[in-house]
Amino acid sequence: MPDYSKITFPETTAIDLAELVPDAQPDAIALFKRFIIYDSGKRLSAKEAISDAYFCNEPLPARLSDMPLPEKANRDKSRAPTGGGKEYEVNKTFAEIFEDLLELKY
Repeated sequence: MPDYSKITFPETTAIDLAELVPDAQPDAIALFKRFIIYDSGKRLSAKEAISDAYFCNEPLPARLSDMPLPEKANRDKSRAPTGGGKEYEVNKTFAEIFEDLLELKY
């Protein structure tokens, strides 16, 4: 954008995130605040984020090998109605769901 330097935003009072998400842990709010900093040079990178204190809280993240991910061939092919008369597979992969979304007609 050629006029990017002319764009300004008025000063506003910050919203207390603890009020918006009362069940969030203080470490989660602190991490989120570091992600939403307007100045990209001061904003937290993903690489920096993985060493944040939030990821040391209980429950600790699980290793991929410890997660109960079914094999594609053994997936439960149960179906549930969506309300539009079409059924969807409960255990689709993200790629399969994305392909379905691409096929939607508006």
